[in-house]
Amino acid sequence: MVFTRYWRYNLGDMKETSVPNLNRDPRLLVLFLTIIVLGMYAVSIVTIPEVRQPLRLVTFTLLIVVHLALHWMLEKISLHPKWIPWYIVVQGLVSLAATLLSGTVGMVYALYMGLIGEGIGLLGLKRGGLMALVYYLLLSLIGFIYYTGITSAGWWAIGTLPIVIFVATYVTLYMRQVEARERAQILASELETANRQLTEYAAQVEDLTIANERQRMARELHDTLSQGLAGLILQLEAVDAHLASQRHDKAQSIIGNAMEQARLTLANARRVIDDLRQTSLDDLDSALRLEMDRFTEATGIPIRFHPDHPPPLPDPVKETLVRALAESLTNIAHHARAQNVDVNLRMKDKSLSLTIQDDGVGFDASSIPAGHYGILGIKERVRLVNGQFEIQSENGKGTLLKITIPFLAGRSVDKAPL
Repeated sequence: MVFTRYWRYNLGDMKETSVPNLNRDPRLLVLFLTIIVLGMYAVSIVTIPEVRQPLRLVTFTLLIVVHLALHWMLEKISLHPKWIPWYIVVQGLVSLAATLLSGTVGMVYALYMGLIGEGIGLLGLKRGGLMALVYYLLLSLIGFIYYTGITSAGWWAIGTLPIVIFVATYVTLYMRQVEARERAQILASELETANRQLTEYAAQVEDLTIANERQRMARELHDTLSQGLAGLILQLEAVDAHLASQRHDKAQSIIGNAMEQARLTLANARRVIDDLRQTSLDDLDSALRLEMDRFTEATGIPIRFHPDHPPPLPDPVKETLVRALAESLTNIAHHARAQNVDVNLRMKDKSLSLTIQDDGVGFDASSIPAGHYGILGIKERVRLVNGQFEIQSENGKGTLLKITIPFLAGRSVDKAPL
């Protein structure tokens, strides 16, 4: 319903300033009808002496006032669908009475053509609108015949049909324009909502990115400074104990080892800084071998490396494997007391697996002491590329660490949860 839609913009949630043309159009139409009716009212009074008789003039004037008042109340009436049929019936009868008292056939067209347009606008070209159209046409025919006689009904049809077609066409096009403008308003509102949501999502992504970067930096610091300084503290405590017992030669030997450990920690810290500045890892095989060479050079423990040659992988996957290997070798150097290490890189069943196995003293994998963040860091890295992490270890039987990453996970790593 045209008028119902338009006036709801004014009385509902929409502000008048946002759609001024929509709110003004129906009132302009009512103003136009008011001018026409008042013009015919003046013509009737001036040209028809009988209309100026006091009782007839008062009645006629009262009917015109009621007719126009109902027009101006249409804004509120249209918001209550149950009132619309009563409005149509009352307006039709009031207009018929005013027509019969006006003394001129011109009042038929002045009153009913506007009502026909309102009826189509309120109810559309459907059952209700067509019934209102037929109702108004019958009443206008009665008024026309009252002044011209039944033999002139044909002239009524000739004069009325073009006007009705014009009014129906105009209102129909007007309704389509209303619907198009209403859809534009809805789309604009939805677009504004979507933009607001995108802004909120961007802020959330930024927060998650910062949190993820903090976790990554925490892992890097643990993998270098924390592990290295923990080893130095243990060695310095041993030196203090030997000095207290006057075992200077033993203390001197441990100091030498501590100095070597300090150099290694510094080298690892520099390596991490360099790696953080890198934008990519060009070759996974070379990066893994570099970590193993550093380990063997620092500890003297040999590593047997059995690599497959996987296809090109995204940097996050390669970085996860390299960091996991580095952390595992650090733990082996500090805790395992191993003589040999085996590293295997395998492609199998559309997945990539990295296993690191040592023949050291092992540990109870079910109870990792608090404060040991290396394994936690590996788990977090593997989770970020949708992989799986597994540790098998027993006291006295060495340790096996296995990382499995689905091959397609490398392509969807950006969608992994932060």
